[in-house]
Amino acid sequence: MECPACKSDTSFATGQCQHCDAPAPAFDGETMIMSGPLPETAVTMGGANPVRASSRRTFLANDLAEGAVLAGRFEIVKMLGEGGMGAVYKAWDRAVERMVALKVIRPELANQPEILDRFKRELILTRQITHKNVIRIFDLGEAGGIRFITMEFVEGRDLHSLAPDTAKWTLEQKVKLVVQVCRALDAAHAEGVVHRDLKPQNIMVEETGRVVVMDFGIAHSMQQSGVTSTGALVGTPAYMSPEQAKGEKIDPRSDLFSLGIVFYELLSGNIPFESETVVGLLLKRIQERPVPLVERDKTIPQALSDVVLKALVVDQEARYQTAQEIVNDLEGWLASPATFRTPVDTRTISFRLGKTPEGRDIVTPRMTMMQNSSAWKWILLSLAAVGLLIGGVAVVMRRTSQPAAPHSPVAVVIADISNHTGDPIFDGTLEPMLKIALEGAGFVSAYDRTQMRNVGVQPIPANLDEPAARRIAVSQGFGVVLSGSLDRHPGGYTLALKAAQAVTGDQIAIVEGNASNKDQVLAAVTRIAASVRKALGDD
Repeated sequence: MECPACKSDTSFATGQCQHCDAPAPAFDGETMIMSGPLPETAVTMGGANPVRASSRRTFLANDLAEGAVLAGRFEIVKMLGEGGMGAVYKAWDRAVERMVALKVIRPELANQPEILDRFKRELILTRQITHKNVIRIFDLGEAGGIRFITMEFVEGRDLHSLAPDTAKWTLEQKVKLVVQVCRALDAAHAEGVVHRDLKPQNIMVEETGRVVVMDFGIAHSMQQSGVTSTGALVGTPAYMSPEQAKGEKIDPRSDLFSLGIVFYELLSGNIPFESETVVGLLLKRIQERPVPLVERDKTIPQALSDVVLKALVVDQEARYQTAQEIVNDLEGWLASPATFRTPVDTRTISFRLGKTPEGRDIVTPRMTMMQNSSAWKWILLSLAAVGLLIGGVAVVMRRTSQPAAPHSPVAVVIADISNHTGDPIFDGTLEPMLKIALEGAGFVSAYDRTQMRNVGVQPIPANLDEPAARRIAVSQGFGVVLSGSLDRHPGGYTLALKAAQAVTGDQIAIVEGNASNKDQVLAAVTRIAASVRKALGDD
């Protein structure tokens, strides 16, 4: 495949270009790179496990080399890209004499039911949608232990890779592109399918101008239940809707918010919400109204700025309700750019951020989260999913490298973390994050107050301190107790944890982490939980 740095034809079998040592490129929107205070990590969203960016490799280089034939039918032309889930190849279908794309799952993931379910779901959901702007999926197959999906081969580039070129596009070209994306979403929503991960990497543009929306791998049918429970964080943070960021139930309007971010970026060259941390990135779309495009660039028409701003309203009821509504406004502008105005001028309406738990409207453009502890708790609890992804990097690293000797199971009871900050948002918030981060080691099973209740531990004391946690651990045969405290000081926050043997009380590890502000507490949890895992034997 082509190296994006030196443009040479190379292999990324070692995770780097053979010619210039550039790292393997990210792939088709299945992964995201998280930066800031956390280690640079490639994280697969929507069911797969995390994989370090430096560990990517051409996992089927020998089996699916150029000219190889899969299932006696698909002749491999070249690899198009690879990521945490697998790879996509350009292939010639000898049976029907046409070019197709082959999406292949990594062999080491092929025995994981949740991964196979994702592939099957992508096939089933996308087959329901018949529209020229939606990628066509042909079939799900298996040959020689290789599982794959065949789909339409789109001769073009994704919107992300086209970003440097879009600055030269006219406003009319950009608007027509968004209209096509809206038509794709409208077709999907008509079939009860919400994409949930709309972003530039999932929008392909052919040289003819046709736009194709792809990668419905984490899409969710509104007719199904139980696929993703409330509280799960699924998608790509930079393009998530507020309801996704809070782990709430979503509907088609969530895709419209994501489209608003894509449109904002297409018109201005910048995303509307930016932060150095994932926590801050997700909080901003709930706390703040984005800067109107006309304030960033005076050449952007007020009508288009209003369309984008309406798509980005936090309150779902005040947002566009259907993709067709956006199409109507954009086609109105295309028909009369100089005179068109949106029916509702978003400059004059209250920018509702949602409702409080008591049902009152929140209309302040910059909501003070210090005064809305319940909203903060929603965010921190839903972001525990990110803690799982970060904390679990070592699991897949072991699976994709030489197998390590199995580790004996370790059961950990997590005592209530003593909150000395005076801020109630941290009460009952850190323990589930620690549980998820600790279970990044496959041999660890962790039980906080909620999990102990679920497995039948009764009674659970109101004050689950270290001694009480030890008594429960001993009675249940659990080996380790984790206790700790969160303190606030002029420089920020300090989280201290102690792991000890349940029976003897012998200390296993004492670790400490600092956070400069509330946004950084999650990062501190995942960092020091990794230290605890290491002390428990995670290599």
